[in-house]
Amino acid sequence: MFIIDTPRRFIRNLIRSIKSVVVWLPTMWRDRDWDYVYLLIIMRKKMSLMEKFFASDKALTANHREVANNIKECREILDRLIEDNYLAEKYDKHHEKWGQPEFNIEGENLEITYKNVKTEEDEITMRKEFRELVIKEMEEKENDKNLLFEKMSQSITSWWD
Repeated sequence: MFIIDTPRRFIRNLIRSIKSVVVWLPTMWRDRDWDYVYLLIIMRKKMSLMEKFFASDKALTANHREVANNIKECREILDRLIEDNYLAEKYDKHHEKWGQPEFNIEGENLEITYKNVKTEEDEITMRKEFRELVIKEMEEKENDKNLLFEKMSQSITSWWD
């Protein structure tokens, strides 16, 4: 059976929906379909809104602050994944040691050089250090992805009021 809301309830729901559109519009305006980061941004926006709600006195559930903290932990992981700056300081130190990479393109060939790489031994050492940084960065990202979805899997059904 189809029930028509009272005019007051209809107006209240309309205003709530318009506010929701206004809140989401900047995020949706910048949304694109070609990169997973946009999905993470949408998830972060939703979690930010939910975190704010559960941290407020509007939430009725007895453990609403615990729910807010749980959502906050997930949102902070999303922040790290979106920012994608896992080893920025270590990459900076690598560049301080070896110099900023210089890219030379000749035809289809790309050559990357570092001003402080003087010998073949330097080249081997620099590449080994760089490879270790890349592997460490990939591990940290993978750990964050696993942690995010593990936390969500364990608790998402408790994120309601």
